[in-house]
Amino acid sequence: MKDETADLINYGVHVLNAAPCPEQATIFAFGLGRSGTTMLSRAMAELGIFMGEKITPQTHEDKDIQLAIKARDMKAFKQICRRRDADHDRWGFKCPAARGDVSGLASRMRNPRAIVVFRDIVAIALRNSISVDAEVIPGLQAAAKANVALIDEVIKAEIPTLVVSYEKALQYPDRLVMAIAAHSGIEISEERARQIARDRVANGDPTYLYGASN
Repeated sequence: MKDETADLINYGVHVLNAAPCPEQATIFAFGLGRSGTTMLSRAMAELGIFMGEKITPQTHEDKDIQLAIKARDMKAFKQICRRRDADHDRWGFKCPAARGDVSGLASRMRNPRAIVVFRDIVAIALRNSISVDAEVIPGLQAAAKANVALIDEVIKAEIPTLVVSYEKALQYPDRLVMAIAAHSGIEISEERARQIARDRVANGDPTYLYGASN
């Protein structure tokens, strides 16, 4: 018998512009710095999504893509995409800086699909304070303003986008993994989702205390 109360639970995941994932697709994860993008990237990699060639050990970010996006070098970014397309049907990357031009980047990807994470702005401000000695009140103001800009970018892109709550992901980690898998066209058992959740979905990575961003 179906548990109807399950439909009333807020698992913190929602899909905008829902569409089936084709066999060939690019899945990219982004959000504000220190909002949980590293957690997403590690879960995506564990699901078998190729996440890059030169992965930074702390932030799990592809260095080539990171440099191209931060330099706003769309020619280099497009070249990387075409190389990855040739080698992988489905591949992905994580880059918080992608939030600055979601539409522009998506237009250069093959069948783009986004995963964007949102986090409590107090947690973001305090993490920046701990990691890079930033002032808390300006940090709160900056995070609130950046969240509005992030939402605007997501709306403007009009591509399939999995919206994730960082706090709810920690509360229901297996649901996060299942949602990422479904959004990426990957079939996975609940048992495997629970295993990935145990291994990859966690809070309080100590590396961030030394200035790394996620």
